Amino acid sequence: MKVKKRQAGCGPICLPGSDGLCPSGDDRFRRLMDGLPDALFLWQPVRNAAGDIVDFTCHVANEAACRWTRLTLPQLLDVTLLQLWPQTKADGLFFRLCHVAATGEPLNLPVYVLKTAFPSCPGGIYSISVVRVDAG
Repeated sequence: MKVKKRQAGCGPICLPGSDGLCPSGDDRFRRLMDGLPDALFLWQPVRNAAGDIVDFTCHVANEAACRWTRLTLPQLLDVTLLQLWPQTKADGLFFRLCHVAATGEPLNLPVYVLKTAFPSCPGGIYSISVVRVDAG
C-alpha cells in the first residue's frame, strides 16, 4: 500500500470547538478528510450587530484545500471568504451561501467560474456543493 506524504505547511485540519487542532481522538476524522481528493472547507458566518451575514471565516480545511488555494492552513484560517474570492458577492454566490446558512437548503452548482484575489490561488471552472453543518 502506497502511503501519501503530507503536504508541508498544510498541517492538520482544524475542528470547531477544539483548541484549533484536531484532537487525538479524532485522528480517523482527520485522516478521512485529508484523504479526500476534493477541497473541503467549513466556513462559519460572520454576522453584524443586526445579525446579518457579512462574510464567512474558514474553520476547517483539508489538505486538498491547502493545495488548491496554495495557502497554508494558518493562512486559510486568517482570510475570509470575501478576501479570498471577492467575486462571490458580485456574482450572487455569496448570497446563495447565506441562504444555505440560514435555511439549511443544500446548494449544488455543477458549473461555477471562479476568479480569485490571490494570484497563487487558481481560478477556473469548478463544481461546488454546499451543505450546512451546524451554523456553518
